Amino acid sequence: MNRNRVAAQTQLNLFQEKVRSVLDTEGVYVDLHHEYMAYAAALDKTQRTLKFMVDWIREHQILRDRFERRGLDPGILDKIDELVIYRTADA
Repeated sequence: MNRNRVAAQTQLNLFQEKVRSVLDTEGVYVDLHHEYMAYAAALDKTQRTLKFMVDWIREHQILRDRFERRGLDPGILDKIDELVIYRTADA
């Protein structure tokens, strides 16, 4: 098996566990975990691929609007932002 693929899968699993920990701490129903995980994955991808801060900010606003219109709790999205963007959560 390719070492890079194994490392990437391990990193993805760790990321998902951190997001899942935040969701469990906030008491989010398991039925909604996939929605929040999709937000976290999309946000993480934009943070890793975009080069300029103005692009990060614009893409974050677009993602927040899209997922808030789906009925997701803005407070929990803030917790995910702390984990993904600011990397301050110790989940």
